Amino acid sequence: MITINNRKLDLATGELTYLDETIKLEAKVLAVLEILYQHRGTLVTQEHLLNSVWQNTVVAPNALQRCIAQLRKLLGDSDKRIIQTFHKKGYRLQVGDQHTNLSQKLRAYILYFAAFITLFGMLFIYSTMPKANFQLSEVTPVSYGLELESTATLTSGRRLLYVAKTPQAAELKVKDLDFQTTKLVTRALDFVGRPQLNKDGKKAVLIETRKTKSQAKCHQAIVVLPRFAARKVISPCLNSEVQQAYWVGHQVLLIANNGYALFTPHSDLVTFTSLPITATILASSFNEDQLTLLTQDPDKEAYLSSYMISRENELSLLQQEKLSGVELDRSPVLVDGPDTTHLLSTASALYIFQNLQLVQTIPAIGSESFYITEYLKDNKYLATQVREQKQINIQDNLSTSRLTISHYDELSGQFQPSGNAIAFLSNRTGSNEVWLKQERQEIPLTHNRHISSFVWTADGKQLWAASKQSLLKIDLVTGVEVFPALFEKQIIMQSIEIKGSNYLLINDLGDRQLVLFDPITNHKQRLYQGQVHWAQIQQNGTAYIATPDEPNLKVLVNNSLKPQPITHKITLHWRFYLRGNELIIPDKQATIWRYNINTQVLDTLGRSDEQTRLITDVQLHPFKVLADSPKTLSANQVKVKITEPENH
Repeated sequence: MITINNRKLDLATGELTYLDETIKLEAKVLAVLEILYQHRGTLVTQEHLLNSVWQNTVVAPNALQRCIAQLRKLLGDSDKRIIQTFHKKGYRLQVGDQHTNLSQKLRAYILYFAAFITLFGMLFIYSTMPKANFQLSEVTPVSYGLELESTATLTSGRRLLYVAKTPQAAELKVKDLDFQTTKLVTRALDFVGRPQLNKDGKKAVLIETRKTKSQAKCHQAIVVLPRFAARKVISPCLNSEVQQAYWVGHQVLLIANNGYALFTPHSDLVTFTSLPITATILASSFNEDQLTLLTQDPDKEAYLSSYMISRENELSLLQQEKLSGVELDRSPVLVDGPDTTHLLSTASALYIFQNLQLVQTIPAIGSESFYITEYLKDNKYLATQVREQKQINIQDNLSTSRLTISHYDELSGQFQPSGNAIAFLSNRTGSNEVWLKQERQEIPLTHNRHISSFVWTADGKQLWAASKQSLLKIDLVTGVEVFPALFEKQIIMQSIEIKGSNYLLINDLGDRQLVLFDPITNHKQRLYQGQVHWAQIQQNGTAYIATPDEPNLKVLVNNSLKPQPITHKITLHWRFYLRGNELIIPDKQATIWRYNINTQVLDTLGRSDEQTRLITDVQLHPFKVLADSPKTLSANQVKVKITEPENH
């Protein structure tokens, strides 16, 4: 089930529901939407749509346009912002969960116990304070993609100036929001703080970190002209650790860890003045000559203080409040809101202040958090939405790459035996489903099944998948066949043919046993009673098992586990794989071993990538590995609306 512009669409049945009315989409219309949704955020050519939906059939020239027009009508896309047209090229579906209101999201969270939040969505639980009742009422995506965007500002002319972090450096970029084109301004070691626009919104000031010829770090202020994707250095290398820059008329105010400086651009002299108090600055905001600082004193007490800055570069304290009930992290972000409102963003919560008094805390949920970075207007803010993402890496001995480019959590990749496809689990449709990647296409094989585990059959023509409600046989030609679930909770670890019959090796978590299961006759043969972490079985019935208490490979003999002498010294990375008469054994030290059961020869195949969390499959010829990566951070820009209390 997906939601587009408050319309709920069941991709399995083609039923679209809006305002309690359900409409069934035509088959071709649904097929067009499925392809656009699969490639959402990217341009899909007319040729690709025609070849995929109508294949080799000769159709009327306007067949595709008719489907697009019908989709726009059904989705309420009268302004053509959801399905965007690229003249003589194709179409792009630009959609996110921002059209779903907060109460709907919370109900979905309760119903599914918080599964995974899409790139454009945002879930929060409200902790209401007695003084206020602010509400997060809208979340609208501004940028799309897989970059790790750290901070941004919206300029005049609908341009987004933002910083994208890479493992090697940081990139300052400008994106035209109307045409979704991006230009690189410059690369540096890092950019510090948030880009701050001047009053006309045409230029921004920012702190850039580079290395000098002597390899020393140089922090310098730069001015950026987003319209021309250009930047100019306006200060010498600064000795202090500067964390933020602001425009004060035609001058620039620099905020360091324990001081500040006001200077004229291109001046050779930048002099820092210490704060009037002994404290470290953690975050700051500036508006109309009023500077607000979040500081921490030597006793670790935190304060929110408001200062007036004079033309003589002097700070006058207006108000100071001690903070309590605020959980600070390394990178808090402080932003001015309307009137006397300030918003403090951390990884764990959003704190709302009025007159420097904490009035409400909105905790973040799950693996997502967001940082409010700029007040726009009408209670709308620009924010950086940060999420942790699970992804599948495909590795060989030379390189590592991502299996898919997706905004969603994906895991458990498995190579197709005797084929070139890869099956994997993805939550693109709201629940974990089996998908197939073949050449450049990614195709869902199940719908609304909530798959927990799956395996290929030995011939690579079918898959078996387990959900709580059923056992699924997925034939790549004939489709899905559903069998009743005979296990309360199960993990399918292997499909194998023994004496002419096909069996599934199943870890029965409910009854804590290892079972050889015939899915056709429903016959269960218990192999081992006890907790099993992972297991594989040979065609002769010999089972190899790893248990949670000891991460070493063992062989099952008369219902008892016997350590393997050669592999006893290998500390398993928990899963291992049987390929013919060879066991492929990844260990905790990132080495992938090959153990020949017949000859008892142990050798090394290769090493896993440093980012590997779990190796989910191994291909021997040529040698390749599929691995779940650790949760990787990605971040994009969104607009959020935070409505004030009615009595405000």
